[in-house]
Amino acid sequence: MPIITSISTVAKQIFELSGAIKDSRGDRRARVIYYCNNAGNHVSEIAAELRLNRIPGKECLELRDAISRCSEVVLKMADVPGLTLLLDELCTPQADIKIYDEFNSSDSKEEELKQLDEASGLLRALAKSARAVP
Repeated sequence: MPIITSISTVAKQIFELSGAIKDSRGDRRARVIYYCNNAGNHVSEIAAELRLNRIPGKECLELRDAISRCSEVVLKMADVPGLTLLLDELCTPQADIKIYDEFNSSDSKEEELKQLDEASGLLRALAKSARAVP
């Protein structure tokens, strides 16, 4: 599965846990909020780099870190099937080049950018809505 599709799938799966995340308390919820917001920001940055035809090196490393830390908490709440696979893909050497190459060889670049924008929006919306719960 292309990495961009994996990012999109995992963002949707995490978003589907919004009820469990909102119901969690204290440090657990605060960490999920923080890492989901960061992951959303990094996905947006990856899309921006691809739009500029640049390899999203730093952005992929930062996304990997945010997803890794988020997974430590989220996987204790529920199973997210694509999360481990995405982490494996992001941890491979030169994942940034793989994303860049997959994107540049795609016939549907605009659709892939839409997937990244949607994934970013879902992760940030989840963080925002969970933050609003007392």
